Amino acid sequence: LAWLELFGSKLGRGPVPRVQDLVNEKRAAPWFLLYFAAVAVGTVAGLLGYQSMWRAAVALCMLTTVLLGVEYWRAYRGKYAATAPARPASFSPPLPEGKRPS
Repeated sequence: LAWLELFGSKLGRGPVPRVQDLVNEKRAAPWFLLYFAAVAVGTVAGLLGYQSMWRAAVALCMLTTVLLGVEYWRAYRGKYAATAPARPASFSPPLPEGKRPS
């Protein structure tokens, strides 16, 4: 959604970055791993009745949610997107019949 809002209106008018260029995957990957690990630990702790472990897992989920929110905000603000994306290979539109160069 961030890409559509930032660059959707620029399609066809010049180069635009890829969606992958809006995020730094290496920076966000640890937060995703911690989040899913905390969800798994919290689920097991909740099922087994370990209240203190469940609370710690929920706290870790909240922390990683905030950290992932920061990454989403950076992507939305275009922090990682190149200010001048590389131009794609040159493209010439097709010419109408009868106007082809010989």
